[in-house]
Amino acid sequence: MIALSYVVELIKALLFIPFINIGETLFGTAHTLLTFEAIKASYDLSFWNTLSSLSYELLCGFVGWGLTILPASIFFYFLLKEMLKFFVKDSKSTK
Repeated sequence: MIALSYVVELIKALLFIPFINIGETLFGTAHTLLTFEAIKASYDLSFWNTLSSLSYELLCGFVGWGLTILPASIFFYFLLKEMLKFFVKDSKSTK
């Protein structure tokens, strides 16, 4: 579980900027030229200053995440449901 947590944290960090871009596109604002390194450097200096200066970008990132995760969740729900039906049916036929 710990190893999986580290993998997910890496994926989350890599998708942070694309989620911000999706949200900015939705709101119709100009894309910021933020990089992951710039955000990390700002965060290392002061968490609260980063939070206050990037609050709009964080809102855009949250909206971008919401627009992405909702269809993905629905897709994976039905995919995993069908996979579970297949494996349950397969395990009953082997008994």
